[in-house]
Amino acid sequence: MKLSIPPSNGFNKKIFADYLVKIKGTSSIIEFSTNCDISRDHMGKMLSGYFNNPPHLSTIKRISAYASKLGYSFEEIAAAAGYSQKDLALYELKSSTPMVEKKKDFTGIIMHSLSFLTVPWTFLPSSSFPLCSSPLSVDLGITVPNSNWYFSYLSEEPLKKKDSLIIDRQIDDILIAMVSSKFPDNSKLSLVTDSKHLNDLLVPLKPQMLAMQASVILVDPKKNCVLKEESLETNIKLTQKDETILLV
Repeated sequence: MKLSIPPSNGFNKKIFADYLVKIKGTSSIIEFSTNCDISRDHMGKMLSGYFNNPPHLSTIKRISAYASKLGYSFEEIAAAAGYSQKDLALYELKSSTPMVEKKKDFTGIIMHSLSFLTVPWTFLPSSSFPLCSSPLSVDLGITVPNSNWYFSYLSEEPLKKKDSLIIDRQIDDILIAMVSSKFPDNSKLSLVTDSKHLNDLLVPLKPQMLAMQASVILVDPKKNCVLKEESLETNIKLTQKDETILLV
């Protein structure tokens, strides 16, 4: 059952349809609905303005998973449907999923490990987090000397019960998102997971077009600790000082 939260600012089907048409661009309805993981009939009604009820935020989540690659954020698409920031906050609060709870655990583990860093650091406000392409998101950010360090939490769940070709494509999506997301210069991105299988798939990645540092962090929620952090080969050469700013 979908979590239903009515848009506080009211739903205008023409405004939302026009915004969807803008996102769709030159794609066909079949291509667009497939990319957004929404049925062709449902998408056709929304694009034509024949959909009288506001789309569920879960539907907008699916649209934004694709649209984010084109520069459209979940918040912007939701606003076009009449949802306010308070609506979005309420949705996130009520739709807590195992991954949301897992992200809370990850944050606790990372924060605990950060307490042992030998360099000074401070938290970055979430409002300053860079816009990421799906499936990445910035879940935690800190400042260290001369750099910002961002953490993105990844789950193995989407990779389960799928063939190797689909898994390869999903790993490619992560690599593409790393390169296409708008991270500031002189920053670092760490992919955090509690899955050894996913860790082993991510560590061989070589995002050499990425002009920033990157790493993969494997955590153990049961032991509440970071097991290891491994640097990825990017366009930035690591210095001896960089190698000391690791969680393990």
